[in-house]
Amino acid sequence: MNHLPHNNNIQTLIEGENSQFFFDVLESLPDGIFLVNESGNITFANSELEQLFGYKKNGLHLVPVSQLVPEHLREQQRYHIASYFLNPTRRQMGNTKLRAMHNDGHEFSVTISLAPMVLDNQLIACAVVRDVSQHELVETALRNAEEQVRLLLDSTAESIYGLNMKGEATFCNRACIETLGYNSPEDILGKNMHDLIHHTRNDGTEYPMVECKIFKAFRQGVGSHVDDEVLWRADGSSFPAEYRSFPIHRDGKLIGSVVTFLDITDQRDIEDILRTQQSELTHVARLSMLGEMAAGLAHELNQPLTAMSALAEGALLRLDRNNLNESEFVTVCSKIAADTQRAGDIISRLRNFVQKRKAERSEVDLNQLVSEVLNFTESEVRHEDIMIQFNLCDNLQLVDADPIEIQQVIVNLIRNACDALSDPSTQSNEPRIFVETFNRDNEFMEVVVSDSGSGIPESSVDRLFEPFFTTKIDGLGIGLGICKSIIEVHRGKIWTGPSVLGGACFHFSLPIIRELG
Repeated sequence: MNHLPHNNNIQTLIEGENSQFFFDVLESLPDGIFLVNESGNITFANSELEQLFGYKKNGLHLVPVSQLVPEHLREQQRYHIASYFLNPTRRQMGNTKLRAMHNDGHEFSVTISLAPMVLDNQLIACAVVRDVSQHELVETALRNAEEQVRLLLDSTAESIYGLNMKGEATFCNRACIETLGYNSPEDILGKNMHDLIHHTRNDGTEYPMVECKIFKAFRQGVGSHVDDEVLWRADGSSFPAEYRSFPIHRDGKLIGSVVTFLDITDQRDIEDILRTQQSELTHVARLSMLGEMAAGLAHELNQPLTAMSALAEGALLRLDRNNLNESEFVTVCSKIAADTQRAGDIISRLRNFVQKRKAERSEVDLNQLVSEVLNFTESEVRHEDIMIQFNLCDNLQLVDADPIEIQQVIVNLIRNACDALSDPSTQSNEPRIFVETFNRDNEFMEVVVSDSGSGIPESSVDRLFEPFFTTKIDGLGIGLGICKSIIEVHRGKIWTGPSVLGGACFHFSLPIIRELG
């Protein structure tokens, strides 16, 4: 029998009274422990091990250790035991993982540490066994959860990547790699994402990282949403992108951010097409509106032309009679010039109003627009014997808008009020239109057009802004729909409500220009 007491790998010899103390210690430990001799039989098993494997007290005494493993592994286990005693060395917990078999036949996973020692003049191996089944279940659940998250991330069309506090990529999904034109996650992970994909603005100028809105999420812990910048691909090309950046916290501490983005090239192309179509439809609506206003506008234009004609004929007649001195001639010419200017202004307004043009935003004074609209509608309002009143706010602030398009909205609303008041079935005893402007909490400028007609039928209120819906016998049903589109493109709102005059009332609001800095 090989005692090997001189081997440094062998533990201290334990004999006599020390042996009992040693067994008492093993019995008190919370792990399953057994001793196995060179024959591969268990010479001692503590209660914890017996309970772990489902045996009664002393039920494992002199049982072959191979009985503790599934049957198909027993021959292999006997070989391992024999090999171990040929080279008995310490093996730490976790280095060896085995499948074990319970007394009732079910299998479970254990990890074992081994240490050789001499006990009562015999070489034995002391094994510490720990059930890791629950740990394996947790590990499997975590792996499954990670895989599920990975599948979800890779299944979304939105590109996603994470950043640490240095701005370096910590993870990315498949859409991110493909959209940016890289081959694998390794091309992105650990790289500074600003330097990689966000280094230059859409006008070609450098984009300093300190100004980057993506980095705002982990610098200040504030999310951001941007839809007017570009990101850069691996091949050096760029694309318009909409992105969101959200801060990530762990235990209340900011640790980075997650960024989602989309290539909105197709969306921009569709928006360009829609804007073109909207512009065409808006232009058609202005032409249609001008046709409907033709009689009033002809009358308005006829007034200065008639005055010019009368002045010229009178001047010629007096010249024939030698009854026109130089100062009177100058006066007549001045009046003709003024009427010519008036007629020219009318034609200029009409040309600006109906010409086909690209929408151009500028700082707009809504009070001024309302006053200019009166020039378009004055003849029609006067012809229908309607009183129009204005109440323009003093606390005016400018809005960012296309003046012609906003004029179109106001003209449409006033003309609708005129139509309602001129309808014989709903004619008011005192037909009036009231136009107001308001500054709403320094957030929005609001325009209100109300009339004293019979109001809007309750059945029609919810459909007023639908395309091709109309309550007029000869109406096209596109006016209010176009008004709604125009206002929404300007990031405003349009709605209807009760009128202080008893009839219909339309409101629209536009956001006030915010000063920078």
